[in-house]
Amino acid sequence: MKSPETKMTASDESVSSMTSFPTSKRFFLVLISPDKPGQLPENVIHVTDQTAVVEGNINLFGFLLQGLSEAEQNKAVSHIRQSQYWVHPVYTDNTNNKNPLLDGHKTLVEAMSSAQQMQELLISLKLDPQALQTDEKIMLYQYIREQSELRPVLDRNSKRLYRYPVIDVLSKTEELADILLIDLLKRQTLIPRTLLDRTRECPHCGSAHPHFIDVCPQCESIEIHKTAALHCFTCGHVGPETDFQSPSGMLCPQCNTRLRHIGVDYDRPLTQYACQSCHHIFIEPKIRANCLDCGSENLPEQLIPHDISTLVLSVQGRMLLRSGASNESFTNVKTSNYVVGAYFRQTIAWSLSIQERHPDIGFGLVLFNIQNAQEIIEQIGALRAYALFDEISLRISELQRDSDLATRFGEYGLWIFLPMSSAEGFANRLKGILSTLNIPQQSNIQAEIHSLQCPQDIIPKTTVNDVMAKLSKKVQKHVG
Repeated sequence: MKSPETKMTASDESVSSMTSFPTSKRFFLVLISPDKPGQLPENVIHVTDQTAVVEGNINLFGFLLQGLSEAEQNKAVSHIRQSQYWVHPVYTDNTNNKNPLLDGHKTLVEAMSSAQQMQELLISLKLDPQALQTDEKIMLYQYIREQSELRPVLDRNSKRLYRYPVIDVLSKTEELADILLIDLLKRQTLIPRTLLDRTRECPHCGSAHPHFIDVCPQCESIEIHKTAALHCFTCGHVGPETDFQSPSGMLCPQCNTRLRHIGVDYDRPLTQYACQSCHHIFIEPKIRANCLDCGSENLPEQLIPHDISTLVLSVQGRMLLRSGASNESFTNVKTSNYVVGAYFRQTIAWSLSIQERHPDIGFGLVLFNIQNAQEIIEQIGALRAYALFDEISLRISELQRDSDLATRFGEYGLWIFLPMSSAEGFANRLKGILSTLNIPQQSNIQAEIHSLQCPQDIIPKTTVNDVMAKLSKKVQKHVG
């Protein structure tokens, strides 16, 4: 084995986690194989375990898993998808391994060609994969794979019965994966392509695990049985055949008429069921859909149909990534006046230059931030927390005029630009809205609202960076 100081080449021995990797700016394909390969191309590095790469620091453009069992391959790709190299393609030599986290079966030459094409797409975007939000990671993952589809897998342990493994592994939790999937579909950055199945979800908790049970339509008892029934022509009584039986023959239990001839005294209707609790006779039972997760009782028509499809990145999603707007996408807080960060800053810079020439033309700037968002998510669950954040964003958008602008601050905050308007007045109205929110008892929103007014609160020749830093520093001091 080479010493840690020795620079590796393609023909070197297999490396371990203690071995250094090439430090040049070239990109390499990592071949993960238990066996020592023969002569390899210069831009291919061989390791025996993915840990050597995942815990290292190397410029790479893909992986090829070779000579590993299917279980070993699945473990390796799962490890890679949770590492800093999550976006890079991972190929396999096993044609039978259909793990959705893999990028298919490739030879070494094919893997190098395909991975280099993805790397070129990745470089062209000029994005830092490690700095992206989770929804942006999902978009980037699909972008460099161009027309590939996110395929769902059937999982009886999943609340929604189907799950998307790529979204799951990037989201860390199933609950967050569900929220992001709904959000990406709502924003139409991911769109359905091929319909595979359709589930029915509980209207209360969203679970796709209903338990259907037949019950009596009159008393809703489950003690119902298929039974032969008779219809007395004399009085019209309909009941189970056993009710008409007596030691002296067939007698109507209601009018005591002797029933001798079918078609003359009685007939056999289409009734198929009898309730053992209330003795009601009926043709079709009532169907009840009991949720196996939350226990709610629903009618089948109350269940929410949900199409299960493969998903692809939309043209809109690709344009967002190419323009860089996805870095400022508003995942948790949305307003109708939202703009990307670069445009927001340009607008403030333009307003500052106008204000220098026309001192009577000013603007207000408000910084809103939910300081304990993660704590709220842990306390009341992600679904309820994000519903609460959405309500806040809706209230903020209702406060804004058409001329106001907003962009994201961090993950749970907003910058709000108010031309020719009072920042203090807006901030006070925002505080009033927060006091009226229907907040669960076990949570307490700690929201910061900072504001300034131009020109009153700034000095001449102030830059846009100075203006925004004046408020953002208050948040950092408070958090720190």
